[in-house]
Amino acid sequence: MKAKNLITQPPIAQINERLRGVRLAAHLTLLDVERLSNGAIGSVALGSYERGSRALSLKKIIELASFYQVPVEDL
Repeated sequence: MKAKNLITQPPIAQINERLRGVRLAAHLTLLDVERLSNGAIGSVALGSYERGSRALSLKKIIELASFYQVPVEDL
C-alpha cells in the first residue's frame, strides 16, 4: 500500500486547538455548551478536552461535531 493512500490523523494538540476554535467561532463559553447540550457535554470535561488533559474518544468527537454542526473532519 502506498503512503498516499493512508488516512493520517492530525496531532492531538491540533485536534484540541480545532475544538476550541470551533467553540469560540460559535461565540460560546464552556458553560454555554453545557447549558445548550442539557448537560450532555460538561464544561469541565470540554475544557479538559480543549487543553489536552483528558482523553478524547471518537464517540465524543462525533458528539461534539454534531453539537457544533460541523463535519467530524473539521475537528
